Amino acid sequence: MKSKAILDFSPLIPASMSPSPENLIANLKDFLPGYIYRCKADADFTLLEADGQLEAVTGYEPEDFFNGKCSFVSIIHPDDLTLVNQRIEKALADNTNFQIEYRIIDKSGQVRWVWETGCTLGNGEIYGFISDQLPGLGRQHRLNDAQRRVVAVAGSGAVSAGDDRTVAEAICQHCTQWLGVERTSVWLFDDTQTQLDLVTLHLKSSNQYCTGQSLKREQYPAYFDALITGRGIDASDAATDPRTSEFARGYLDVLGIKAMLDAAIRNGDQIIGVVCCEAIGEHRQWNLDDINFVAELADQFSQTLNNKERLQARYLAIKAQAANDAKSRFLATISHEIRTPLNGVLGMAELLIDSPLNEDQKDIVATLQSSGQLLLSVINDVLDYSKIEAGKFEILPSPVDLKRLLRQMTSLFQYAAQQKNLDLIVDIKTELPHLLLDASRLQQVIANLLSNAIKFSQLGKITLRQSASDNTLMIDVIDQGCGISDDLKARLFQPFEQEVRDHQQEKTQGTGLGLAISKRIAEAMGGNILVTSSLGAGSTFQIKLPLVPAPTIAPSSQATAHSAEPGKSLNALSVWVAEDNQVNQRVIEGLLKRLGIEPTIFANGQLVLHALAVAEPLPDIILMDCEMPVLDGLSATRQIKSNPRWAGIPIIALTAHALTDYRDKTKAAGMDGYLTKPIQPETLKSALEMTCVAANT
Repeated sequence: MKSKAILDFSPLIPASMSPSPENLIANLKDFLPGYIYRCKADADFTLLEADGQLEAVTGYEPEDFFNGKCSFVSIIHPDDLTLVNQRIEKALADNTNFQIEYRIIDKSGQVRWVWETGCTLGNGEIYGFISDQLPGLGRQHRLNDAQRRVVAVAGSGAVSAGDDRTVAEAICQHCTQWLGVERTSVWLFDDTQTQLDLVTLHLKSSNQYCTGQSLKREQYPAYFDALITGRGIDASDAATDPRTSEFARGYLDVLGIKAMLDAAIRNGDQIIGVVCCEAIGEHRQWNLDDINFVAELADQFSQTLNNKERLQARYLAIKAQAANDAKSRFLATISHEIRTPLNGVLGMAELLIDSPLNEDQKDIVATLQSSGQLLLSVINDVLDYSKIEAGKFEILPSPVDLKRLLRQMTSLFQYAAQQKNLDLIVDIKTELPHLLLDASRLQQVIANLLSNAIKFSQLGKITLRQSASDNTLMIDVIDQGCGISDDLKARLFQPFEQEVRDHQQEKTQGTGLGLAISKRIAEAMGGNILVTSSLGAGSTFQIKLPLVPAPTIAPSSQATAHSAEPGKSLNALSVWVAEDNQVNQRVIEGLLKRLGIEPTIFANGQLVLHALAVAEPLPDIILMDCEMPVLDGLSATRQIKSNPRWAGIPIIALTAHALTDYRDKTKAAGMDGYLTKPIQPETLKSALEMTCVAANT
């Protein structure tokens, strides 16, 4: 049998008081912060006797309990009633004392935390003590509730989704409920921190949300200064606190606001807003738990804004990428559709120039060719610039004989220079070994600079000079033309920049992209382009690149890679062509015949496969259009390369697609070379020479 439980009030008795057993009970009610009671152990805890501060704790007089107007059970908070019943039932069953913290609702409707200790003597009655003034009473329960609310906001999904409006409303509601204040609002600074804009305001009494207000720094400078310093505002008397007293007239007095608690919303070290809690009716001394709770919710709003910014940046990046992809597809389609007929125009003009023509007819054909080449250069410039903007511009270095490349470029522009009575010379200052460069891109840059030099020169000479110093390669294009003003030099390498020079009456032809693209190419190769010029004294454009010698290739390997079958020249090659467009069939056939080659023409890839199945001997090379009916060139190439008997046949793509992505597709399909329409005779010849290998290698 367990011993009877005895209530221990000694922790509540002041140390200065040493009452005798005779006066202990009589004096308890005079200093204990609560009341002593005796009640039945029934469902309502019917009060039998009470003494002390019953009315101060509950708001009810003892007679209200005795005459049945209320009961202990009726004032216990509904959320805590089950816990209270369980604790007391266990104490009754075990015949032990109990201690419990719970909430009551007093006569005015206010929620109060109370601490109760009691025991039963086994006679169906409970003896105990209830207080609402013990230090820390209900604090842990309140902190647990605060943590639950913060976790509810953080885990709602609105924070991670960057839904700032939903999170702001949740923060306001939790603050009004947990703090017991009438108003909570969320504000954000503008970019200059001179204005606060309301995100949302929650009114507890009506459970309504408001928005659309602003506060200006010039009206409330002390308040703004206090917020921007990063210190929270805990004004227990808002009307007299120097940080909030600016609101006293016309705001605090009108709404009855007595206390304000503000927590800063931060983004790193910067204050970007505030969560503002306003208590009406009475002044309020804010404690550390209050301040921390609002600050934690402010941090959740800060995280929401960060997530919103991150998601918006991601959305914009996806949108930009989609726009770039759409632009690339559009440019690829337009390029293909323009290059296909342009191949016919330039190809036929190339064939026509070799036919018997009088001088006027030759001039007409030359004009046709130059106009077609200008259109082609415009297409190439637009495609190159789009690749640069999309970040898809590639540099593919390989061993280059620079001396030979510069002489070829001089030869290529010699005719254009002679037409203007200009001398075009090449000046090699430094003998160099093979260098590691992207030959085609370097040619593109030099071609642009030589073209401009010829365009803007009326007399004298143009020099293409190569030199080297301190591991730096320098290629200069020097002219004696009209020169460039300082104003134009500052804008020279900007996209779409064109300028009328002194001797010109109208703008030059072209896109205005040439120099911008050339500079980006030089930068992509690890170098730069510099210009020195003055009006009337000519110009010098200098390409500066890293001087990187190419690795030495063993002679035997070089011979294997490039040696042709002994005794087999270009005109002895067996060349098959797969091309569905009849005009382009005539063009490629005419260009090949100029090289002494009689090609075999097929209209689609399927016909090529049928012919290979019975061919003896096999062709030396296949020129394959990529887009054809029945079976396209890429699919046909895959089937050819998968057949051991045919896999060694070199296949060169013929395509109007000029973007790198499509070139990669041809490589992936197994194609060995790539020719972009319109087909240039020199390019075609070079491609055939590079792939003119022995049939058994």
